[in-house]
Amino acid sequence: MQNVLYAYYSVLFRPGQAFQRFGQRANWWYAALAVLSGATVLALHVAALQQSGIGQLLPTLMIVWGIAGLAWLKATLFLSFTADLFGGQGRMLDTMTSLGLASLPLVLAAPLLALPNLLGTIGFSLQLVGIIALGFWCFALGAQALRAAQLLPLDKAIGSLVVSLFLGLGLGAAVMILSLSQFALWLG
Repeated sequence: MQNVLYAYYSVLFRPGQAFQRFGQRANWWYAALAVLSGATVLALHVAALQQSGIGQLLPTLMIVWGIAGLAWLKATLFLSFTADLFGGQGRMLDTMTSLGLASLPLVLAAPLLALPNLLGTIGFSLQLVGIIALGFWCFALGAQALRAAQLLPLDKAIGSLVVSLFLGLGLGAAVMILSLSQFALWLG
């Protein structure tokens, strides 16, 4: 347990060294635990918002875990593809491990989402600032993770992150447009 906590501390506060040491596929379970922890905290937040009982918690956990796992896999595929375009030479499992560790700050998302309930109007402002800071932190960790996993310079790792973000948004928009078109034809 102490090794896991040291790995997480290193990823959060010394990412340059940590991804070199813990970003290999041999430590994939560190990354899986980080993704599951973030998903669990988010699922507990969703369950609290819905004021659902303990009977609804397990289905909520299963759904959020599944979505988190699929998002992790999709991000790995997009980033491996774009890293290859930028000259990356890493393995996909190393990229998946590093990205899982880079998602570690998302554990703090649920407390940030609870701020408006605790602090009222000022909580919304603090929540916005916190979410923006969390996004930058995850982006910076993602760049370091991709740099270490794909053996890229930092500028190419950032470029790969940006391109994969636009690729994911474009694919999502295309699926949404096609789905709405199909729905319109079905009603039609």
